[in-house]
Amino acid sequence: LGCGRHECAIVCHAGPCPPCELNLPTRTCHCGKQLVNQSCSVPTPSCGDTCDRLLPCGQHRCLERCHAGACPPCLAVEKRKCECGSRSKTITCGESWRCDRRCNNERNCARHRCRRRCCTGDCPPCSEVCGRRLACGNHQCERTCHSGPCDDCPRVSVMQCSCGATTQRVPCGIERVVPPPKCREVCKR
Repeated sequence: LGCGRHECAIVCHAGPCPPCELNLPTRTCHCGKQLVNQSCSVPTPSCGDTCDRLLPCGQHRCLERCHAGACPPCLAVEKRKCECGSRSKTITCGESWRCDRRCNNERNCARHRCRRRCCTGDCPPCSEVCGRRLACGNHQCERTCHSGPCDDCPRVSVMQCSCGATTQRVPCGIERVVPPPKCREVCKR
């Protein structure tokens, strides 16, 4: 650049480079409140006034003296409600918090309660095991909680004749209503 101290920061371009931004006839202090008349060889001075820039929280202003770089995080303390709105607590600005109150709303299955801490009412779908007794009468449904009837029992029972020589695999629960398989072996008793 024309100042001889800094380089052009613009991507490859036609024509002359712009003047050094730090060597302008007037530039501002870090907080932007005062104009400064100095060459780019002199670091931008602080005006000594309160910075007063809006902090990232968007609600409070920086209370530090005029400074270079980003403002520190907001340290204002305020009384805030938890996410579900049932309790209040004094916390640092920008923080959110969850109380220990458990949600008692029914989930979409209408069988189980939400039980999440500090729930805002947007309860997730039920993730508990269904647990209803299957039609076989021997086992419980192991699927995630669902609406409608449960599937048939996936297990298989092995039925055998009186002597045990002949076996037959049948769906679980059927062994109570179907007679044992017919044996073709000669009785060995």
